[in-house]
Amino acid sequence: MNPWTTGYPIGKAQRLCTHTGQTLHVGDPIVAALIEDPDKNLLHRRDYSLPGWTQARAADLIPDSTLLGFWKSHLHPPNEKPKPILDDEAMLDLFNQTQSHSDAGPRANLRLVLALMLIRRRLLTHDANRGTTMLVRTRGTPRPPQGPPLLEVHDPGISESTIAEVIAELESLGLTNPDQSTQATTTTTTTGADQ
Repeated sequence: MNPWTTGYPIGKAQRLCTHTGQTLHVGDPIVAALIEDPDKNLLHRRDYSLPGWTQARAADLIPDSTLLGFWKSHLHPPNEKPKPILDDEAMLDLFNQTQSHSDAGPRANLRLVLALMLIRRRLLTHDANRGTTMLVRTRGTPRPPQGPPLLEVHDPGISESTIAEVIAELESLGLTNPDQSTQATTTTTTTGADQ
């Protein structure tokens, strides 16, 4: 099953710490993590108390090879629509965390969607394409050779309708703001210039 063709089944806050099993209460600081299950080609959201996260990472119970990204937040009431968890800085951080040597799978799909959303938010600038790879840079960063090398974002071939579904699922989970992400598209073909 490919999670990118049937939605983005990562789930909502679990209200239990994945590591300790302790109940998480409204207002508690948490760490939410996207974990890849490569055997099933699925992504799972896992929530941790701050001590549980520290303990799990120290014990190497969350291998970097399966951790797509993580962010800190506070647990919201179940019936309250939370503010987006991924503000601009957190979304850019999650994008950087998805950097991988793989050009396929959930990590590559998530990286593409995040890149498109960051281009829409004008936090990344699309400089060029090389085959099925977009070359981007953080807005305000000089182009090479004055600046660092451009960041590569491989297009694993997911459709625009699937991208729209993933964005809608991220919005429904409260991870993004609908006003800032609904117009992300794969048709970014012109070179952006900082303004």
